Amino acid sequence: RREGRRSFAVGGGGGVCASEPRGALSSVPLAGRVRAARMPSRVGGGDAGRLAWLLEHGPECWSVDMFEMHQLTGGHALSALGWALFERHGVRAALGISADRMRAFLAAVEGGYHSVPYHNSVHAACVTHGLHWLLTCSDN
Repeated sequence: RREGRRSFAVGGGGGVCASEPRGALSSVPLAGRVRAARMPSRVGGGDAGRLAWLLEHGPECWSVDMFEMHQLTGGHALSALGWALFERHGVRAALGISADRMRAFLAAVEGGYHSVPYHNSVHAACVTHGLHWLLTCSDN
């Protein structure tokens, strides 16, 4: 194992990082900022604690289970992940976008995907997560 690499749980625990996330992004108090900024109202069904953990720590894990996030958000993994990433990196605040306008934007993007077996909003959330991870968390 190379120095600085994270270890991952491949089975069992939902495919999420086995170790606590480390690095610059893990110090961002995302859960507090997401609550303060009002997470999109249609996101939040199911186990809210597990969902909060996935949104705060999942972006740093290559093997995050997007199907679990999809289930926990009532079918809105892309909106939830998009919101979490925009808040994590301060994009909404930096651009002066209201929470309502951000919710509408994310809903429009997610609503543009059809319910088909592969190129759907869950796939878009996987691609969004993968790109975020490659840009911020990968060692190469």
